[in-house]
Amino acid sequence: MGKSRQWSDEVAKMSSEERLDDAQRRINEVQIDLQAVIFQHECNQLVCFSTHLSDQIKGNEAALAFNMFRDNMMRGEILPLCAMWDAAAENRNSIPSITMLLDDRHVLDLLVAKAVKNANQHLPPKLTGWALDISLRHTEKVVSERRSDVEQAIQQSDAVRRSEEQVALKKFRDANIAHALDKETKQNVPDVNYQALTDILSRTEPIVQSLWLGLAYTSRNWDQVHSMGKVAAEALWRNCSFVEGQ
Repeated sequence: MGKSRQWSDEVAKMSSEERLDDAQRRINEVQIDLQAVIFQHECNQLVCFSTHLSDQIKGNEAALAFNMFRDNMMRGEILPLCAMWDAAAENRNSIPSITMLLDDRHVLDLLVAKAVKNANQHLPPKLTGWALDISLRHTEKVVSERRSDVEQAIQQSDAVRRSEEQVALKKFRDANIAHALDKETKQNVPDVNYQALTDILSRTEPIVQSLWLGLAYTSRNWDQVHSMGKVAAEALWRNCSFVEGQ
């Protein structure tokens, strides 16, 4: 029995409270991982896809070392992004692990109940009459939308995990990780298409956003994270230069 199937049986035995708590813990880890991937992505834009550094490389030996460096920078983006989409398992903080925990009507009902309670606790204390009624109705509307967003994220995550781009990236990752020693894993490995990687990243961001907002009542502007990563990457790499040795 595979890890995913085995854990699925264990998840089915968990209470809705346990499943929701576990999903909340995991989404906090995933959003941190996603921020790191975005920063790596912005670094790779300069290191791997601009000529600022490559034009400074002189000699075949230096070019070989630089190409190895760029390959490792790329893998630094591919490996954690693939890990986010690994099949659900108890020891994996992956998006499929989170959606498996959430994909149950009773769990989603509890998510809504907790979100309403949390929102109502932050209502102004002196609200009465029609003002209170309007606030409560607005809370119910917003929470209902959050539930719909989570349900949509569950569906979208399954589509991403099964997509041709993600399957290809996973095959590349599996063939290049340190313990991939069997010959079968290393056969028919697809070339990495950076546009496909970028597409998977762009599809990951709104899914994590919906899950994090639904579970933790907070969110992050991923465009802003990209901007921060770009500024940090340029501050480092635009100020790097190679000095020819004696």
